[in-house]
Amino acid sequence: MRVKALIWIAMPRLTCIKHWFTLFTLALAGLWLTVGSAMAQQTAKLLDKPQTTIIIDSSGSMWGELAGEPSKLVALRSATNDLINRWKFTDSHLGLASFGHRRQGDCNDFEIVVENSGTPADLSRAVSRLRGVGRTVIGSTLEAVADSLVTAPAPSSIILVADGPENCKRDICALADKIAFQGNIDIHVLALAMKDEDAETLRCVPEKTGGLFLRANSLSALRGSMLRLQSFIEAKQV
Repeated sequence: MRVKALIWIAMPRLTCIKHWFTLFTLALAGLWLTVGSAMAQQTAKLLDKPQTTIIIDSSGSMWGELAGEPSKLVALRSATNDLINRWKFTDSHLGLASFGHRRQGDCNDFEIVVENSGTPADLSRAVSRLRGVGRTVIGSTLEAVADSLVTAPAPSSIILVADGPENCKRDICALADKIAFQGNIDIHVLALAMKDEDAETLRCVPEKTGGLFLRANSLSALRGSMLRLQSFIEAKQV
């Protein structure tokens, strides 16, 4: 009898605990639905605009002079900030990637520094922090950026600015074929103060992907090339 009495006394408490557990489960489910909905909205927001990523060469050779400028990297920072200031963020997304900016002699030193949903302040801050340190890791960087870009329904573009050829033994032209087959991504190459024979090793990339191949040997030419690329991209994304 005593056991039955104890059970009888405990039953309301067990019912209360069960009730609160049910409420907690429902609240947790509601939280996950809210988080999932927010993530879906963010993904949809990213999908609804064209996307462009600019790849900046931050290899050690970028500390070399450019027609009177302190260095090619300093000139490229300036021209990139001009591009950011002109960019129509209400119409399209802009991201930033780089290579050779952290470690010497490392073919794995490449990174998407700012995702395509970044703000102008994010991009400018990241550009100012880039330092010329390591190798020219063009192939792996292009591959990583191409994989990150959402190619449908909006078109995507990559702007590669480099002062030298790939030096981590990637087949750049074969990679361009692969990217062209994967999706709607135009790759534009801007060869910065590059030797003729080195520049020619990158010409196949825009040819295979529908991009532009430009060269610049001064800050003014670099700014003009950036403006031309922006105009080309905007016209194609309309």
